[in-house]
Amino acid sequence: MYRIFKYLMLSIFALAFAASASAVTLEDLDRQINRRATTLEAFRQRLNDDNPAKRRAAMEIMIKSDDPALVRMAKEAGLFSSDRALRSAALKAIFDSKPRLRTELTSTDKESLQGIARFVAGNGGSYDDKGGTLSFQVGAYSDEAKCWLDSRGRFCLIALSGETVSIFGDSFSGSLAATLTLNDEGLLKGPFQTSINAKGASGTAMIDLTE
Repeated sequence: MYRIFKYLMLSIFALAFAASASAVTLEDLDRQINRRATTLEAFRQRLNDDNPAKRRAAMEIMIKSDDPALVRMAKEAGLFSSDRALRSAALKAIFDSKPRLRTELTSTDKESLQGIARFVAGNGGSYDDKGGTLSFQVGAYSDEAKCWLDSRGRFCLIALSGETVSIFGDSFSGSLAATLTLNDEGLLKGPFQTSINAKGASGTAMIDLTE
């Protein structure tokens, strides 16, 4: 119920903005809000269908939607599911949508923190005394290589096996290798190793897929 309320509030803000830009009566606004709430509830019901195939199909279609509320609803339904097959399918659908993934690299080792700073700086990211953050664009899936390529279609970037994601660093300035597993909070998390200019670093990488 809380998630439906969250999606509804997002829609209300969008409708309120639209109302301020054109002549809309309070009654019109209420009708649009109620219509939107009914629509969101209908989509939620599709995600909870008794038929697993229909649940999966609804999730995959909604993740590809241009509606942010539907995308978030579908992501959460898949990533937080107790059905491991659906969780894996959610990962695939997310990567198929060619997202831009924000990745956090952290470490408790001083030398690794220095290595993280060099790596993210060389790849357009930012860093502080706890680690660094960089973003990268996922490209199309290659049936031949069995991986998602980088945005230029040159190198393997992501491979998926069940709920485990491998990230390869050939498309970065320097090298990056990470093996991340989907946890119960909808986060991909796991160890990484990176190097740039012969300086290496290791620690924990994390990607929040609900963003």
